[in-house]
Amino acid sequence: MAAKDHLELCRWASERARKAGATQARVGVQRQHYSSLRYRERRVETLEESTVKGLNLSLYIDGKYSTHRTSDLRRDALGTFIEESVAMTRHLTRDQFRSLLTPSTTRGASRSISI
Repeated sequence: MAAKDHLELCRWASERARKAGATQARVGVQRQHYSSLRYRERRVETLEESTVKGLNLSLYIDGKYSTHRTSDLRRDALGTFIEESVAMTRHLTRDQFRSLLTPSTTRGASRSISI
């Protein structure tokens, strides 16, 4: 899946979450490739490769916040995943201090803080 496809999938998932009832949604798609090689006594002992892909979904609905993850990136499965995630989030307790940041709320903000 190319970066252009990731962007399109994020846009689609975000819009789908809003249509399902999310006030705000943040979506991220990742694809990571791992490889490992062990060499011993002039021979390859083990060679392992794996690819991990997934979609992260953060939802904010009526003062309730949740995050969800799936590795199934098929659109029909994602549609169900998003609808179920929205439904589960509705059952949570409100958190008045939690929300997703927007670019307009962080514009001009200092990058360092003192505690």
